[in-house]
Amino acid sequence: MLIWFFFLSLLFLFAKERRVSGFVSVNVQAGPYTYTEQVPISTDFARHDTMNRVGYTQSLIGQARHRAIANRAVESSRPPEVR
Repeated sequence: MLIWFFFLSLLFLFAKERRVSGFVSVNVQAGPYTYTEQVPISTDFARHDTMNRVGYTQSLIGQARHRAIANRAVESSRPPEVR
């Protein structure tokens, strides 16, 4: 009987539920300006989703910066127009 109680106790120890709760801090900085947002998180999926959205937004900003630098390089290499 004692052995069954021991195994039953082990089963309850292994069956613990993992809980995720709290906030994810998202920081944005542009020059001297900064903005911080605390996003509430209640599940592990919400945490992954928030981090994926932040990563996607960072990639869009990086692509826009790259295009702006490339456009400036093209415009500066053009000869001036004659009127």
